[in-house]
Amino acid sequence: ADPEEFKKRVGDKAEVIILNPGDSYDL
Repeated sequence: ADPEEFKKRVGDKAEVIILNPGDSYDL
């Protein structure tokens, strides 16, 4: 998934989740 789209969807959690993009970008 696109990191910017992901950030918009996840909001504040994105900063934590982005540390493990392989685990989380498919959410």
